[in-house]
Amino acid sequence: MLAHGLPSLMPLVTELGSREVMLLVGGAIAISAMILPGVSGSFLLLTMGLYGTVMDGIRGFDLGLIGLFGVGCAAGLFAFSRLLSWLLDRYHTGTLQLLVGFIIGSLPVLWPWRELVRYQLGPDGQMIPLDYRYLTPGDYALLTGDAPQLVAVVALMLAGAAGVLLLDRTGRRPAATRGNESHGASSDGASSDRPSSDRANKEEGSDA
Repeated sequence: MLAHGLPSLMPLVTELGSREVMLLVGGAIAISAMILPGVSGSFLLLTMGLYGTVMDGIRGFDLGLIGLFGVGCAAGLFAFSRLLSWLLDRYHTGTLQLLVGFIIGSLPVLWPWRELVRYQLGPDGQMIPLDYRYLTPGDYALLTGDAPQLVAVVALMLAGAAGVLLLDRTGRRPAATRGNESHGASSDGASSDRPSSDRANKEEGSDA
C-alpha cells in the first residue's frame, strides 16, 4: 500500500513554495527512493513536478540548480543510508518485510495491459499518472485496437526469470568455494596438530 500510495503524496512537495527548498527536498527524496527496491526516483521526481526542471538544468548545465539538487541528493543519501542501516541492525526481519512489500507493491507497474484512469497536471503542464485500470490481454486489444503481444511478453518474462536464477546460482558458487576452502584449511590445521600432541603424550609416558 505504501509503494502504491507514495507517488500520490509527492505533489505536496510543490507546496513548499521556494524553488531552492523544493530542489533540496526533491533531491533527498529521489536519491532515497533509488536505494529502495521497487521505487523509482525518476518517477517520484515526475510526480513532484521537478523532473523536467532537473533535466532542463542538466541539459543547460545550470550549475546553481545542479548544485542545489546535488546537495539534496548527498544529504538524502547520507541520512537515509544511515537510517536503513540502523533499521536493519535493530529490526532486521521487519525491515526486510518492508523492502519485500515495496517490491510486491511495485509489480503492478510492470503490467503491460492497462489504462490510465486518473492523473493530474504538474506545475509545467506535464501529465502525472496517479491510477490505472489493469486489463486482460483480450480487453486491452478490444479497447485500444493494438495487438497485446502476449507471446513476446511471456517470452521476456521467462527470460528475466531465467536471468535472475542464473545470477543467483553464479553468486552462490564463489561463496560455496570459499566455505570449502576454509573448511579444508581448518581440517589441515587440526591434522597437523595431531602428531605434535602424540609426541607430547609419548614424552609424558617416557618420563613416567
